Amino acid sequence: MNIYPSFRFVSLAFAVIFLLSGCSSSSDDGGNSGVAGDAGGGDGNADAATATATDNPPGKVRATNEGEVYTNEEGLTLYTFNSDSPGVTNCSGSCADSWPPMLATDAAAPQGRFSIVPRDDGAKQWALDGMPLYTWINDSAPGDTTGEGVNDLWFVAQTAPVSKFNTPSEGVVITDTRSLTLYVLDNETSSNLVCRDSCLTAWPPMLGTADDIDRGDYTLFTNDSGDKQWAYKDKPLYFWKDDVNPGDVNGQGLAHSSGGTWVAAKKQQGSDVEPSSESSSEPSPEPSPEPSPEPSPGAY
Repeated sequence: MNIYPSFRFVSLAFAVIFLLSGCSSSSDDGGNSGVAGDAGGGDGNADAATATATDNPPGKVRATNEGEVYTNEEGLTLYTFNSDSPGVTNCSGSCADSWPPMLATDAAAPQGRFSIVPRDDGAKQWALDGMPLYTWINDSAPGDTTGEGVNDLWFVAQTAPVSKFNTPSEGVVITDTRSLTLYVLDNETSSNLVCRDSCLTAWPPMLGTADDIDRGDYTLFTNDSGDKQWAYKDKPLYFWKDDVNPGDVNGQGLAHSSGGTWVAAKKQQGSDVEPSSESSSEPSPEPSPEPSPEPSPGAY
């Protein structure tokens, strides 16, 4: 008669042991899955798995359909992200899965335009003029630039000290590395300067350094002041005095006393790899049959 209570007790004990064993296995599996999920890009810890850290800065150069750009050791194009800011990366997790960061080793040291910025996961990343550098998952061969203009935020890392910025009113314009808009005067070339004297106060030229050299469509010339000045496809580059924030285009459309017009610089057709079939990369303006109008008050 007493065998049934004993049997029930033994059965209950085995059941408890089985349940405890099952819970322990589920907990272990769940923990491992969680770690694997994080490493796969959930919080940016996957960065090291998708990019190889290097001691040396990404100094390789390649001519592409987007001009002369910097690449990694494999020749893949490097990009900057307009949502980053100098010294700060805002691309991690799934973003870093698509845009693997150009990582630096602990032994790496800044060199020239290349610096090193920290990432949230503790890794170090190479930067160009302070802007973190990345490759693009859809670039498969050296010279590919399929990441150019993605979401109007990603642009190739150019060897000239310039970048691009998507503005609300003028679209993508050429800027310096601080994202300040660069302008050209439509009736001026580097061999026929029009902006002189007081004009240069309102329109400061984009100057080069003693170490700068021509970079594809971006070339240097000596201006009237004896300074090296940058030009894009032979059009001298300038800033506008009232642009203070990234992407400002307050100088767009202003008149010059010569009858020319100031316009934000934009990428023109033709490239270092596939030059334009035209003899000149920019068509010459047709001569006006009428005399140029008198400059309006306040023209620069």
